[in-house]
Amino acid sequence: MKKSEFIKPPNDNGISDSFYDEINYGFEYDYRDCKVNIGDRVLDCGAYVGMFTEYAYRMGCEKAYSVEMDEVRFDCLKQNLAKIPFGPKSTQPIPLYLEVSDKDTSAYHLNVGTFLEHNNIDFVKMDIEGMEWPVLLNMKDEHMCLVKKWAIEVHLGWSSDKTAWSYGRDFDGHLSNKLISVIEKFSRNGFNIGFRHPHPEWSVAMLYAWK
Repeated sequence: MKKSEFIKPPNDNGISDSFYDEINYGFEYDYRDCKVNIGDRVLDCGAYVGMFTEYAYRMGCEKAYSVEMDEVRFDCLKQNLAKIPFGPKSTQPIPLYLEVSDKDTSAYHLNVGTFLEHNNIDFVKMDIEGMEWPVLLNMKDEHMCLVKKWAIEVHLGWSSDKTAWSYGRDFDGHLSNKLISVIEKFSRNGFNIGFRHPHPEWSVAMLYAWK
């Protein structure tokens, strides 16, 4: 789909343009062997209006689950997913109106580890605005290893806020950096690691893990 064909929230303020360009021109979710391949099953965490899901189908994915927690964006997501063409070797993407978190799966939350335990997924794309830290740090190793490819937007800013959202000031007193801890977790489970900072002006970067 062209950028102009996506239905988006009325107060988008250019966010969709930025996402589209990052995915399709910056290739921020492609890194070496960490990419969507033909036949892959994809979990799109933080799907927004479906731009990465649509990209995954163009790359030949078999099936995608698109998770979005914002009600207005989710309505746009459903409409956009309905327009994605899929052939005999792929199935219709499934939108899920849930918050991705480290909490137990419920009517409101999607626990990624639990989801992976019950669904065959090859590629996880994650853009969940800081919640990647509790999700990844609290995930069981055996659940992490069920997926061969991870492309994760990571938020690098430190905070003095001692909440689950920020995990404290980078583990309270900088005793252990969140990013290093997640990289160590992937590494000890046999993953290759890649890191890019495509937007130096922002405190976000891309972390890739693959086998």
